[in-house]
Amino acid sequence: MKNATNAMREGIRVSNMLRIVRNYETQEKRVIYAGKRVGWIRGKTYITKRNYEDHYFRKFKGFAISRKVLDALVKEGVETILIIFSDRNGEKLLRSHIKQWYEEGFDYLYILEDGSRDEQLVLSIYRMEEVS
Repeated sequence: MKNATNAMREGIRVSNMLRIVRNYETQEKRVIYAGKRVGWIRGKTYITKRNYEDHYFRKFKGFAISRKVLDALVKEGVETILIIFSDRNGEKLLRSHIKQWYEEGFDYLYILEDGSRDEQLVLSIYRMEEVS
């Protein structure tokens, strides 16, 4: 029998590496990839936090999202991606449409710590809208 906590959070396993977990109290869904919370879904918006030192691709002048995550977001009905970007100057909010990642993103192959490969798309911050 499920306890109250588990009943409030139902996990949807998309693959061995990716889960989307719904909290029925807040209607928010956590996106967990490779054992790490990579963001959350509110309504039709995916929100993720990124910092300059760890996540910014200088070569592409942007950020990456796993194709597996993007594909799962599409299935969840997500339309907008909001990146909370922090650097030495503070935080910025960067908004893009999920279609932009597929149409304008650069392919990148990331090797995870366990040696597995993760296909990602990198979108330049110049293709995103800064939200004030």
